[in-house]
Amino acid sequence: MGFHAAIYQIWKERNFRIFESKSTHKTQILKRILGDICFKMNQLTACRETPHARAIEAAKIFGYKFSDMVRTVHHCSWAKPQKDEVKINSDASLESHCASIGGLIRDDLGMSLAMFSVDTDMEDIYVLELKAIFQGIILAKAKSYSKIWIESDSQFAVNIILKQESTPWNCWNLVSDIFTTLEGFVSWKITHSWREGNSPADLLSKPSYPFKGLDIPVEHSTAQLLHLIEEDRNEVKYARVYLR
Repeated sequence: MGFHAAIYQIWKERNFRIFESKSTHKTQILKRILGDICFKMNQLTACRETPHARAIEAAKIFGYKFSDMVRTVHHCSWAKPQKDEVKINSDASLESHCASIGGLIRDDLGMSLAMFSVDTDMEDIYVLELKAIFQGIILAKAKSYSKIWIESDSQFAVNIILKQESTPWNCWNLVSDIFTTLEGFVSWKITHSWREGNSPADLLSKPSYPFKGLDIPVEHSTAQLLHLIEEDRNEVKYARVYLR
């Protein structure tokens, strides 16, 4: 973390000096590096019940205080759709050498009706998340469902469709296609889900998922996927621990 933070701040200072002909004192640059490290440590420990001893030792070196933080716990679970609608959960995965999208459609009993897992071109993650949402919508249309509830763990993608965020230029056509397709449904809605409540879609989005296709037969569900779907059916609650 120290190496990456130092390189990043040196690069910023380099641009500051070249393009604005100004400079920052070295002590201020050091403070920024330490600030970046502390911020990253906050992220790494955000899901731990108790910070690791080595993390505490490193925190002392960089002046980071775990004791100043307040622990809050939020619980989340997958919510079932209404009897007359189906729910689409989607996700995207971007790795160093490949990208893929995945998702599934379930009924009010939590039963899987359809699913997809497709390798795709490497693009910005928000583009991939929108692609995953679009693919879920297309699959629902092909199955002749009339009322859909879309759920994604990408808040940015959800906000774009809700028109609460400006649409990036590189996905204007994609978002336009999403809205055009949505016009064919009797009703639709979209909400954000925490990652813990989107586990089956997360698994299907992995490049390593053994079955690929735009409409994978539900009998091709792996044991792990079936387990996650069953947990959702039983409304298992997942704890999200925040350190503030």
